[in-house]
Amino acid sequence: MLKYTLFKLFIFLSLLISAQSANFLKTFTPTPAFASTPGHFIPNMDPYGLSLMNPSFFILGGAYSGLSNTTQDTILDDSYLIKNQTNGLTKWFRRYHLSKRRLFFDDIGVKYNSDIIGVGRAYNIQDSEYPDGIILTTDSNGWLKSAHIYPNQKISKVTVLKDKKIAIISSDSNSYNKLVLLDKNCNLIWSKRIYHADITHINFTFYELIEGKDKSLLLVGRKYIDFINAGYAWYPYVLLCDSNGNKINDFTLPIGASQFINAITNFDNGFYIIGSGTSPTDTEHLYGHMLKVDNLLQINWYQLYQSNYPYVEFSDLSIQNRNNILILTEPESTWVRRSGFTFMDSLGNIRKSYLFSPLDKTLFPNKMLSIDSGKLIFTLQNNFGRLFGITDTLQSSFCNLDTLTWNIFDPSVMPTYNHVSLINSPFTYINDTAYVYTPKDAELQYLCSDGPNEPLDTINYPPSPPNLTSIKKNYNNEDMDGLFSIQPNPATTSLIITTKGSLKSSTNLSIMNSEGKLMIQQEVFDYLFPLKINLSHFPNGLYMLSIKTLNGGLYNSKFIVNSE
Repeated sequence: MLKYTLFKLFIFLSLLISAQSANFLKTFTPTPAFASTPGHFIPNMDPYGLSLMNPSFFILGGAYSGLSNTTQDTILDDSYLIKNQTNGLTKWFRRYHLSKRRLFFDDIGVKYNSDIIGVGRAYNIQDSEYPDGIILTTDSNGWLKSAHIYPNQKISKVTVLKDKKIAIISSDSNSYNKLVLLDKNCNLIWSKRIYHADITHINFTFYELIEGKDKSLLLVGRKYIDFINAGYAWYPYVLLCDSNGNKINDFTLPIGASQFINAITNFDNGFYIIGSGTSPTDTEHLYGHMLKVDNLLQINWYQLYQSNYPYVEFSDLSIQNRNNILILTEPESTWVRRSGFTFMDSLGNIRKSYLFSPLDKTLFPNKMLSIDSGKLIFTLQNNFGRLFGITDTLQSSFCNLDTLTWNIFDPSVMPTYNHVSLINSPFTYINDTAYVYTPKDAELQYLCSDGPNEPLDTINYPPSPPNLTSIKKNYNNEDMDGLFSIQPNPATTSLIITTKGSLKSSTNLSIMNSEGKLMIQQEVFDYLFPLKINLSHFPNGLYMLSIKTLNGGLYNSKFIVNSE
């Protein structure tokens, strides 16, 4: 009897504690505006990157909304990375600040060793006419390892390849797009500028980049044609290159100027490509566009999809369980944009389709990942630039599921091929000073899902370096004597010059003999170091090495050549 009484008392106390906990949780109930949104709500951030680190973790990355009007070096124009478990728990949240610049991540990637890469733009506070490109590398906990600045570039896309190399897409101040290959440490291997070989008023803009068969690289975007005095037009454009950046094949879809390609994935000896646009017979409404091409860019099939909404966009796609094509869709009426999922087979036939955003709230999709477990990771955005980081499955806990119906049409459109060339193009960088810090309040609110029970995730901060810590020293005029070193001395057939820091600009190197005769003079950049100088044609004797920067810094060192 005593045991039974104690058992009842235990049950009563457990129920009482549960009731008190439930009352506590009610104080964090989300507002009705976001009640139909599963996942996390992160205010004032734009989502540009989503990458899977491993089956248990994924990385979100992007920038805070809008440019600040201030001319001061503030932390108002920063970028961020967030590491989440695939069950929704946030592990850490970092903000990144570049000294005297506005920093914007446009894409992120995860390297072979779980290091994280953020690429994008860095605007000078005083002059924001054209930005510099940025490649920022962190460890798996988000702490900075390097920050490379590429003058007068915009870096829009990064892809980590199977052989550990890194491919990026950039554009320069002349609006030329470049395909660039870096080694695993972000050192340049080659850079190719993409341009039309015959016509100067045609240009290209690329949005997506993926690795194909035999280390090939597939780029998709738009071709811009300026008809001089008769307007201009954009057309969907696809380019396939080999591992050295040489063109294999390309094509343009000649349907009309309103088409654009949003996403690609490789599967089943080829690629799936999706986008949005009008149809050959209907220029008033938007359709979903989908292509299947082989590894040499020959089109296997091409279809248009019309929904029961007047406008529809295909935003992203993923392959799930090896036999499902999963597409993140954006149906739109005249007054609200919604979000949904559409499942297709490998031939583009629709199996099922859902809408999950509110009927009366604009909520449109950005990025999506599919995990082997069947779980989906995706990001959504509303009209105010707010980011919704989402983790959930289609089997449970979606809010207010609705259906979406489709009609499928064959557009019967053949691609046109282009005289596009890729030529070698300079792509040099300097190192810069960057800072990282962890906000005290990450403002990650958990909404309507089956993840952690708490409405606010507990951020698990790993041991960290001090806040606002510089990653690398930059040398100025007074520091030049400690910046370089040379070996061997005496030298025989070559001289190795190394640097202990980073150069903020191009540098002039010269070598003179003991009689003042100029033996070598050349411009060098930070990425060339350690630099090897060929001395095989130098007579034995004493020589003076001089290195001068554009801002007046000067380094001098004597060395001896003795080839005997």
